[in-house]
Amino acid sequence: MFMDEKLSEQRLKELIAMDPVIGKTEEHLELLSSEDSVRELAEARENAQRDWVSSMSGSRDEGIAIGKAEGKAEGKAEMVLKLLSKGMDIAWIAEVSGMTEERIRRLAESSKPNIEE
Repeated sequence: MFMDEKLSEQRLKELIAMDPVIGKTEEHLELLSSEDSVRELAEARENAQRDWVSSMSGSRDEGIAIGKAEGKAEGKAEMVLKLLSKGMDIAWIAEVSGMTEERIRRLAESSKPNIEE
């Protein structure tokens, strides 16, 4: 059963004698192949592991996309605030940035330092 069906019984015994891990592996393979319920459980476990890896990969990709979007929005907000600080017209900033004038005004207002007297 181990690795290659064409492997002779004598050669398999030699391999098992050389490495106990091979013997354990052969025992597990025999067990898995001999009982349908055990084989089904092993397949279900493999499927669950594959699904988990796929899910984690999707979550990672989603996290990266969210991070990129947030970084892009922060960069745009910084650019808008710099343009405002240089005295650029809000209508022009809205045109080139794609932000609404109202959003630019709110951004400018929220970036003002709170000075309590």
